[in-house]
Amino acid sequence: MKPSTKIVWLGYGSVVLSIVWGLPGLACGLYALRLAKATTAAPTPIDPRTRRDIRGGTLLARAGIVLSGIVIAMVLYSWISNAILL
Repeated sequence: MKPSTKIVWLGYGSVVLSIVWGLPGLACGLYALRLAKATTAAPTPIDPRTRRDIRGGTLLARAGIVLSGIVIAMVLYSWISNAILL
């Protein structure tokens, strides 16, 4: 699988996993961003379609990271509020 396609799929995975679980979505998004950074730093010229895939994948990964952060914050808030009430 080409790295640009992998970045897009990792971005989608980050969004989907962040809706249900926070940490796997966060890990998937961070890995997609790291892979995108390594792919764009390559010394060879990049095809415009590949560049568009990388840009879209990083956008999806960032959205997944934000959603994962919200899910993790809500879980932590729930645990803390339940511990205080007990």
